Amino acid sequence: MAVPATYVTVRDGKITVAYNRVGGYEILEISVLGPDVVGRFLEAWQQLDPWDEWTDDADSDGGLLVDFDQQVLMMFSTQRGAALRVACLDAVTRTWPGWQVCWAYDGITDLVDYVGGEVSQVRRKRTEPKALYWHDGIERMDLRYVVTIGETQAYGLAWNAVEPWEVGTGLQEQLRPGDRIAAAATMPEAGMHLDPVSLTAGVWSAVRPLRGLSESWPRLWPGWTLLRWDDRGSEQLQRCAGSVAFPLAEPLGRGQFATSVMRTWSFFVAEDFSKNCRKAFLSKKHVKLQREDGWFRAREQTGITRRELSAALEAITRRHWPAPRWPKFDEPHHRR
Repeated sequence: MAVPATYVTVRDGKITVAYNRVGGYEILEISVLGPDVVGRFLEAWQQLDPWDEWTDDADSDGGLLVDFDQQVLMMFSTQRGAALRVACLDAVTRTWPGWQVCWAYDGITDLVDYVGGEVSQVRRKRTEPKALYWHDGIERMDLRYVVTIGETQAYGLAWNAVEPWEVGTGLQEQLRPGDRIAAAATMPEAGMHLDPVSLTAGVWSAVRPLRGLSESWPRLWPGWTLLRWDDRGSEQLQRCAGSVAFPLAEPLGRGQFATSVMRTWSFFVAEDFSKNCRKAFLSKKHVKLQREDGWFRAREQTGITRRELSAALEAITRRHWPAPRWPKFDEPHHRR
């Protein structure tokens, strides 16, 4: 399954764009490693799979921009959920000291706009408005969106619903009583609050790109005023007067994110790579086939060291964490 991502590098005034068909999965796991390691990874990827065109916003599941000239890091990913995103953004304040870190709330178009590109070239025309539910079942699955109306109504939406702001003014009529909630155990990926009295709508998103919402808003929600809250779910909680409660951070997110970083990089630690290959593969032919995959080779050629991986894990967890030895991903034991 394709989960496309775009990598953008700005160095010495030169803009380089590269494409990874499955890169949307590991944007956070790459970004957290800091400028030295990320710079080596991007250089390796651009040599292996050069690409000089942008993907459109509907086909972009992740993006990473590193401006070495101005020390700006920009990223987004639809694949890791709100808890891991919070853990990553907390860690990069330590792994990218002195850098400006930005989340691309509008998705790929924020990267295009940053480098002075033409946003209209990547903006896919949508059929508007959309139906809220594309599946009839009412299952209790992982929460994606919370919609609140005034001070009394709250709805939790899962995978069988589209982004609620894409539905337009018919949203309230399509919400189902079976999706009413009073509390959520996990942080949603995004939320929308409607105030029918003032005709004001607030939208925030931790994971789902807004993809031109400000542009399409007048057509979708005529007569309504849009408030964009970036990733501030607290704005919704303040306005719904306690009709629903959900956490704004996940205490377990740091440990989950550290494990994900270990799974992504521990096999490729430079000091252990040859030994890991012998453990994993029965023949040199198999190793050669693996190296034909660009995602495998780029991580190999990055040459991440034990010390660099440990530094990232310690930034995530805020405690000493020696580099793991593949394939052991358990947390290290600490003396109490």
